[in-house]
Amino acid sequence: MSSDRDTRTRILDAAVATLDESPPHVINVKRVAQLSFVSRQAIYLHFRSRAELLVATARHVDDRLDLERHLQPLRRARSAEELLKRNAEFLATYNPLLYAVVRAADAMRRSDPEVARAWNDRLAHRRQGAYEIARRLAEWRRLGPGWTRRSAGDWLTAQASVKVWEELVMDLGYSRRRYVALMTRAATAALLAGRSES
Repeated sequence: MSSDRDTRTRILDAAVATLDESPPHVINVKRVAQLSFVSRQAIYLHFRSRAELLVATARHVDDRLDLERHLQPLRRARSAEELLKRNAEFLATYNPLLYAVVRAADAMRRSDPEVARAWNDRLAHRRQGAYEIARRLAEWRRLGPGWTRRSAGDWLTAQASVKVWEELVMDLGYSRRRYVALMTRAATAALLAGRSES
């Protein structure tokens, strides 16, 4: 059992590594097999399809990131401004680690229903986090005129997109610090009303 778990982990680590290679549009099962020192057949004993391997790889990245630990600063935020800054810091950490998986999933989801379902599931999870931020802003009475919890959550979801991070960091050369500052400033200016009472 432990050996199976070790093999599965090796395969997932190898899948992450292959997605970082060029071109990172699909999971190359042959390359994953080489890097994990197993046969292609062994990979399919653990994962029924490339789509299932991709979904498991995304979850593996979450585990490696220790997602819950990185979400704690958002949960402890005591003001609207702090919450939006902590969210930008989280995205600056999370998006680079998930970048290759997202690119592969985006390339595969149009032709593979299983990947499309996984993509929609992850998007729903990200949207839930954005709605939670919007809920807290509303409870603090900090949402600006014209915003609802729903519309604010939708806007935050769009801003959290890996594609936004890619445009700013990969294409325009923003540093982590500059990305966090811009995303914090944009969210604060767009969403917040009034001044912090803290």
